[in-house]
Amino acid sequence: LSYIDIILGRPLYMDCPTTNRQALAYARICVDMSSSSTFPNTILLDLGEGGTTVVGVEYPWNPQACSLCKVFDHANKSCPKAVRREWLPKPVVEACQKPEDAEG
Repeated sequence: LSYIDIILGRPLYMDCPTTNRQALAYARICVDMSSSSTFPNTILLDLGEGGTTVVGVEYPWNPQACSLCKVFDHANKSCPKAVRREWLPKPVVEACQKPEDAEG
């Protein structure tokens, strides 16, 4: 499990069945992940001596992450640090008629 944790982020804790090795079909671990990290559905695990296996990963909660301020609180479009561009209409300039010369 430590190899899986290292790939995803910093391991925090495991649930009781995983810690006690009671549910060997799956493991539930809590991992502190960065907001810029990806959430892979599978992990290729190196077993040593040339052996590898693919481990499936499920996330009970996949929060929105803001790439602008690097937090799991909101999406980019609702970020308070995002630069907002607002359309402002150009002022209407009235055209003035040029006075005609005396010559015509």
